[in-house]
Order: sequence, then structure tokens, then C-alpha cells
Amino acid sequence: KHVLNNCSMALHEGRYTWRHNAVLKEIVSMIEPRLPSSHKLYCDLDHYRNPCELFDSVRPDIAILTDKNCFVMELTCPHELNMKQSHQYKAIKYKDITTTNNIKAQIFACEISNLGFINRPELLKFLKAINIQLELSCMRRLREMAIRCSYFIFCCRHKPWPPNCDPPIF
Repeated sequence: KHVLNNCSMALHEGRYTWRHNAVLKEIVSMIEPRLPSSHKLYCDLDHYRNPCELFDSVRPDIAILTDKNCFVMELTCPHELNMKQSHQYKAIKYKDITTTNNIKAQIFACEISNLGFINRPELLKFLKAINIQLELSCMRRLREMAIRCSYFIFCCRHKPWPPNCDPPIF
């Protein structure tokens, strides 16, 4: 548990952010090609429109803007024992989120644990809100990305973190 989620050195080196962003990138790669052209995708990753364009005080991971609605997904990659607390924390943090042009955003706090457990109901609610269905194989890919990243973090626990480390490819 310490190596995968609680080590201050790993946190400082960006290992947990690396895992989070790898899982986030996988989610975006699955939903982006399925989005209608009328929807705008904002994502807190390089090469995407940044959610900061829509929000002043917070920076969610994903925002999908339609003509009248904004759907926000906030991803967390906690330890299995902290999934419920992580969900509650993010739900409270983002509960009154509105865009800069006063569109009330609907928040979805999604958790994919360090060992690949997925808060499926919340993820499925987000996907339903943006009118996207994912195959079961996509869920398996998300699970596998979290596990592979955690394994790499574990294997590197006594080594310096490699600079510009790319997420695992499968």
C-alpha cells in the first residue's frame, strides 16, 4: 500500500500522477472517437483543450461541453481501501462547479484503483450522460492500464524515476 499510494518520495517524483494520467489518457482515447462532432472535449492532458478554459477555480480531468450541458469527470486512482473516501472527497470538491459562462456542470467522480478495480456505476453514469457505450474490452483495458502502471511503480520503488517515462503499451 505504501509504495503504490502513500510514499511521499513517489508522490514528489510524480509517479502517482504518471499512473493517473496514463489511465486518463486511456479513457480519453476510448471516448474521443465516439463523441458526436457537436460535443467539445476538454482534458487535463497535453494536446487537448484544457478544462481551465471552462472553469476559473478548479481543474477537472475531463469536461464534455454540449450546446446546453457540461459533463465533468474527475478521475482518482486510489488504493482499494480508499475508494469510497476518494469518491466522497471529489464529489464534495466539485459539487457546485459551473463553467465560466454559468452552465451548471454535472460531476462524475470516477475511481479506478491502483490494482484495477473500477467504480463501474459512476463511470457508466458518465458515459450514459455523454451518450457513449463502451465495450467490455474497454473496461478491461482501463483495468490493465492501472495494474501495469502500478506494477512499474512497484518495480521502480528502489530506483530513480525515469525522466519522460511513457505509460505501458499493450
